[in-house]
Amino acid sequence: MSREFPRKIAIIGGGYSSLAAASLLSHHGLEVDLFEGHTYLGGCASFFKRGQYKFDCGATTLSGLMPGRPLHSLLLSLDVKPENICQKLNITHLETPMKLHLSTGKSITRHRHFSTFMEELAAQFPGINHRRLWQRMKELEARLWEVIGASQHFPPKSLSDLGNLLKPRIIKKVDLGPQAFIPLKTHIPSHYPQELKDLLNEQLLISTQSTLKEVPTLLAAMGLTYPEDMHYSFGGISTLAYFLKETIEKSGGKIHLRRKVKEVIPLGKNKGFELVIQKAGNKEVRFHADLVITSTTIWDTPKLFKGSIKERFEEIHKNKDKGTWGAMTAYYALKTKSPQNILYHQIHYKNDPTFNRGSLFFSFSHPDDHERAPQGIQTLTISTHCDANRFYPHIDKSDYEKIKQAFQSLCEEKLKEIFPDEFEILHAEIGTPKTFERFTNRHRGLVGGLPHNSKNNILTFPAQETYLENFYQIGDTTFPGQGIVGVTTGAMILAGKILKKNFLTP
Repeated sequence: MSREFPRKIAIIGGGYSSLAAASLLSHHGLEVDLFEGHTYLGGCASFFKRGQYKFDCGATTLSGLMPGRPLHSLLLSLDVKPENICQKLNITHLETPMKLHLSTGKSITRHRHFSTFMEELAAQFPGINHRRLWQRMKELEARLWEVIGASQHFPPKSLSDLGNLLKPRIIKKVDLGPQAFIPLKTHIPSHYPQELKDLLNEQLLISTQSTLKEVPTLLAAMGLTYPEDMHYSFGGISTLAYFLKETIEKSGGKIHLRRKVKEVIPLGKNKGFELVIQKAGNKEVRFHADLVITSTTIWDTPKLFKGSIKERFEEIHKNKDKGTWGAMTAYYALKTKSPQNILYHQIHYKNDPTFNRGSLFFSFSHPDDHERAPQGIQTLTISTHCDANRFYPHIDKSDYEKIKQAFQSLCEEKLKEIFPDEFEILHAEIGTPKTFERFTNRHRGLVGGLPHNSKNNILTFPAQETYLENFYQIGDTTFPGQGIVGVTTGAMILAGKILKKNFLTP
């Protein structure tokens, strides 16, 4: 393919991986059409409105904007000047990003600055060399991003990929290799108190879908250090999604909302694909593409095909959903007596028998974010992991309502316990994996992709390339990284490969 004969690219899904890929490909002059079945962009990190309140769908955080990190690199690639990033996106770097409330009653402020955070840990847990572990995590995280930034072949999926990782700049970091397989628990001293292990486990669960017993050290480093890079996005987490939309459209790309891709039909070698697309009113249209990228999960990709192709994709990813998670979510509008200025909280508690988890993640809107709530009111999204299988294949309606009520009671109990007499509840509603499935079309409403563990390591994660030529997968089930940062990184790597393959980049 040359500059004179760009191929027509179809991208399925409107989440951050799709938007990142579409923005880079269209920026280099390729003809890109993105299809999203929902009304809004953002995927798992989208939003919804209830009257005058705007809610993020999940308790999602925004990071990856420090120099050398994925979102920063993406924006530079789209010709955004570093000094203009915060203004362009209407974001602010949080000085005090998070507070951790342990089940023992201790509270730990997760400061942005490393030395201040170390002082906080030392005050709460004296007699422990905290710096040794956390400094190691900082160093591993920074070095891993250097490797990813220097190569389009991470994680390696072939001997060719391994060969491409043997660049002088990367080979110096060969010592990182074992840390991609050694679990973090091997770095935890035996004298660590259980509540400190709980602190690590609960933060790892929200960032890697795993715990220190199983998560590889290299990926744990990314999951534990991200609060230093946390930003707040005024207008909600989806502000970045709509900035990318604008970028795509300025480059000539097209975004089609409320257009659900029902089927992908391969037309034969070098003939591309035909997409069957459902419009409003159940009308169907056909769209031809030479190359297709889907951000559907590996369990939903087979549903795009029929016959033997569907069966083959099902076989490839059989049993991959073991150990995955769903989420319970709660959405509140709160009239505040005094503004809540620390916006993110993790509330630890003794494992709840209903949800079999030990923490809640609170995500407040900024008190000055009047796009999300009027003056004196803050929105709050609360989430916790849960076993999605309890809702499938069928759950009795009365049992379903009992689970929702139990979760609402738990959320409000912890809200009043941590923030006594500070809020009046103006709006409340509960979401379950079934809610999330209906909203995102994800298999069983699963969140966070594949857990990072010995079975799902950098070598065994599903590949972006598939056995169908010019059909690719991106998203949180094809790159070993979580959230917006992880899926954006995977999309950038794939876009880079496509551009290089077609002589549009060196």
